[in-house]
Amino acid sequence: MRGVLALTVVFLGLLGTEGPALGQEPLPPPYVPEGVLLPGPSAPHLYTPYPSYPIYRVSRYAHWQYLGVTSMGQFRPRVIWQNDHAFYLYNGAPYPWPSVHTLEFMPYARD
Repeated sequence: MRGVLALTVVFLGLLGTEGPALGQEPLPPPYVPEGVLLPGPSAPHLYTPYPSYPIYRVSRYAHWQYLGVTSMGQFRPRVIWQNDHAFYLYNGAPYPWPSVHTLEFMPYARD
């Protein structure tokens, strides 16, 4: 039984080989008209396994630097006072009420 199985595997392996069958000639090369340029081999890609510039990963907690805590424990956008004007830290928009709501912005840039 093993011999029959081995002969079957060998026979199927011979059927799958490439090349012309017995008694057939190989195909001629394809016809290319004159003046037609075929694409040649392309230049090898220069791949580096690492980028040429440093990659910085943004921290998951980076968005908290734009928020401040009020006296009631709520989070609000951080407002900074600088040279007689106040502005929101996250987008730089001017803070419209620096003289009325003085407790809602910090008069310095760092805690």
